[in-house]
Amino acid sequence: DVPGHSHGFRALAASGDLVYCSNSDIQLYMDPKNKTLTTLKHLFVEMAQLFDEELFHLGCDETGTPGDCSLASTKQLEVELIKHISSIGKTPVGWEEVLYSTAAASKSTVIDAWNHHNSGQSTGLGYHSIDSSQDSFYLNYVTLSYEHQWVDIAAGMDDKQRALLLGGEISMWTDNYCYITQCTRPGSPVAHWMFNRTQDATFLQSIGGMVWPRGIAAAGSFWNYDASLSATSAEFLSRYYAQNDRLAARNIAVCPNGCKCDEVSRCGKPYPQLHDSHDHQQHSPRFVV
Repeated sequence: DVPGHSHGFRALAASGDLVYCSNSDIQLYMDPKNKTLTTLKHLFVEMAQLFDEELFHLGCDETGTPGDCSLASTKQLEVELIKHISSIGKTPVGWEEVLYSTAAASKSTVIDAWNHHNSGQSTGLGYHSIDSSQDSFYLNYVTLSYEHQWVDIAAGMDDKQRALLLGGEISMWTDNYCYITQCTRPGSPVAHWMFNRTQDATFLQSIGGMVWPRGIAAAGSFWNYDASLSATSAEFLSRYYAQNDRLAARNIAVCPNGCKCDEVSRCGKPYPQLHDSHDHQQHSPRFVV
């Protein structure tokens, strides 16, 4: 994720290959010597060779103007990266801010709508779009029940807009598992102890229970939404539970039918800590995204 949320590149900053905005270790700076741009270009070429997918998601969300970073410099960095992604045969994707905040999006950029704007707005402007509404498809929001995931993502769109809508995206953000300042915010989040490698088995059950079965309803919305089928109907629940049972039968970690699960509990019972995990330096950490 660039140029914001770029904590993972800090080692490159120490070597002088990347430059962050002054007073920030989160957002990258379009420095006058183009160190940041040059390094990211090399990195993206390497990444593009690893994956066959057409789409290449840059991020471009939640940037600001810390220190010497201005809106103009951030836009310049994003514009150059979008050009670069297109030049290596990929289609650039960015969160909605690449269109509405920095206005760096080219007409070939796919807009990933998630917060203040929706896919109806971006398709209305002529952009291919993805619906990632946090009000429906952010599974880390445990208060969102499966009824929230069963929605028509093309509601209100005309035929031209529907042709531009590529589909939807489910996000399961794992800030609550990060022991280092909650990735972006200070403090120890509720499931920070699962970040340790000794807790991998518990983490698997926890993350699985957060994604399934709610992800089933979202997938149904993306692939075969049926307005005549109410999410509160017995028929819907029958299909929903049956699919969850199929996943469980394949040894996929799920939240059991009729239960409530969050990061630290399953069906009302807290997940056990298998070992002492207070000293995170004793074990190689897992990066959760």
